[in-house]
Amino acid sequence: MHCNLQTMTIIKTLQEAVRQAMTKDDPDEVLMAFISRIGAFLGAEKAFLFDDTPIHFYCWTAGGMAYDTKRIIQKDARKRLRSWFKAMARQGDPVLIADTASCPDLAPAMKKSMRSSSIHSLAAIGISMPGNRVGALSLENIPPDAMGRADELLRLTGSFILMLLRNRDHIYQLRNNRFIDQMTGVSNRNALDAYQQHINSQVSMGVLFADINNLKETNDKQGHASGDRLICDTALVLLKQRQGGEVFRIGGDEFVIIWQHIEEQKFYRVCCQIRRKFSVQGLNIALGQHWVPEAGESIAPILQAADKHMYEEKRRYHERQGIRD
Repeated sequence: MHCNLQTMTIIKTLQEAVRQAMTKDDPDEVLMAFISRIGAFLGAEKAFLFDDTPIHFYCWTAGGMAYDTKRIIQKDARKRLRSWFKAMARQGDPVLIADTASCPDLAPAMKKSMRSSSIHSLAAIGISMPGNRVGALSLENIPPDAMGRADELLRLTGSFILMLLRNRDHIYQLRNNRFIDQMTGVSNRNALDAYQQHINSQVSMGVLFADINNLKETNDKQGHASGDRLICDTALVLLKQRQGGEVFRIGGDEFVIIWQHIEEQKFYRVCCQIRRKFSVQGLNIALGQHWVPEAGESIAPILQAADKHMYEEKRRYHERQGIRD
C-alpha cells in the first residue's frame, strides 16, 4: 500500500510539474519550472538539466530559481560527463549515489570533479535524444531518505523531459526561421529590427552597407539562378570577413553589417579588407560605411549615414558606366 501511495504521489507531482511548466511562454522557462518542481519535491540542493551542448543547461537551487549561465563545464569534464550520461541513457536506469566520496563505481577524476563542485550525493538519469544527442537530469545533495523516491521519480521523468526538450528545439527552429534569410543563411530584416532593441547605447558602433551593382542585369542576361549565386557569394564574403560583426540581408541585393564596441581604426581596416575581398573575387559591390564613438538611443541615424555613403558610391559607379537610375 505504501508503494502504491508513493507511486501515486510521484505521478501527481509529475503531472503538477508539467502543468506548472506549461503555463510559461518561453521554452527555457518551461524547463526551469519543471526541474524546480522536481528539485523541491525531493529536497535537493540543486537540480541540474544537461542538454549535450555547452550553452544549453539549466540549474535550479533550493535558494531560488536561477538560469545558471555561469556554471562553465570544462571541455575535458564535459566529455567525461557526456560519456557517463550516454551510458546512463543506454541502460535506462537512474544512478543513485548516496556518498560520492566513497562510491566504488566513480572514477577518481569524476570524484575529484564532484568534490570540487560540492556534490556529496547524487541522483541522475540519462536521456537519449534524436541525432545521437544526450540529455540528463541530475539532482544534487538530496536527503538520504529521499533516495527511494528519487529512483522511482527519475524512471518516470525521462519521457517528460524529452518531450519538453523537443518542444523547446521546435520553438527555437521556428524562431530561427523567422529571423534567418533562407537563401543566404544570414540574418534578415526581422532580425535587424529585433537587434536594434538591444543595442548598448554607450559603446562605439560601425555600420557597413553593401549593395550589389547590376543584379538586375545579371538576372536579365544570365537568369535568376546566376543572380541568386551572386547574392549568396556576396553574403559569404561578408560572413567570412565580418570579424565579429552581425550580418543582415535587408533587401534583394542589400546587406548591412553592424559592429558594436569596435575601435574606429579597426572598423575602417575591416571595411577595406571586405572591399579588397570583393575586388579579388570579381564581385561588383557598392559600399558605404559610418562609425560613431557612441551608438546613442537610436541607430537609425548611423544606418542612414552609411546608406547615404553607399548610394553616393553607387551613383558614381553609374555615372562612370553611363547608367541612368
